[in-house]
Amino acid sequence: IDWLKDWACTRDVRSSLGTRLPWDDSQYIESLSDSTVYMAYYTIAHYLQNAEKYSIDVSAVGEEFFDYVFYGKGKAEEVAKKVGTSRETIEAMRREFEYWYPVDLRCTGKDLLQNHVTFSIFHHAALFPGKHIRRWSANGWVLLDGQKMSKSSGNFITIIMAKERWGADATRFAGAYAGNMTLEDPNFETEVAETAVEELTRWREFIKEWYGK
Repeated sequence: IDWLKDWACTRDVRSSLGTRLPWDDSQYIESLSDSTVYMAYYTIAHYLQNAEKYSIDVSAVGEEFFDYVFYGKGKAEEVAKKVGTSRETIEAMRREFEYWYPVDLRCTGKDLLQNHVTFSIFHHAALFPGKHIRRWSANGWVLLDGQKMSKSSGNFITIIMAKERWGADATRFAGAYAGNMTLEDPNFETEVAETAVEELTRWREFIKEWYGK
């Protein structure tokens, strides 16, 4: 990870989106900084995404709000009044964050280990001392008939497509068959799914014929 010292910490506002650098309006903070602690937002997302239900004025949500929810700084009554909701709601959000943090396990792709994951580890250490992510797991890519799934090449299949084509049970069977105990990428084979449909159908007919006899 030594190469990270050469990674620019900001980007020109004309070329990206993000949070402005406090002392230079022409710069946005590197987007990976913003996108590596969103697990914290997950803990309260259902409140802010249903703001009307909880009488939260989203336009009034600012640093004081997050300082209380994430750090316990300030007074719940004052924060609640500022965003238009009840003290009980603000306190409930604080409790939810405290319940879910630190994160027990975060799963990610192997291609993100040297950037996203590393940034996340550093930023959690800086922003949430003592509440770092306890464990990480890295998964590879799922191959389809031996080839990497790619929408651009047309070599891909979604869960819904698989369910409609083979049904849930055959898809699960092929998914289980695709895994292994090595670090190699799992391979979902359509032929296995097709065969599973035939096998499961035969078993169903066998059971129907012999059940109760």
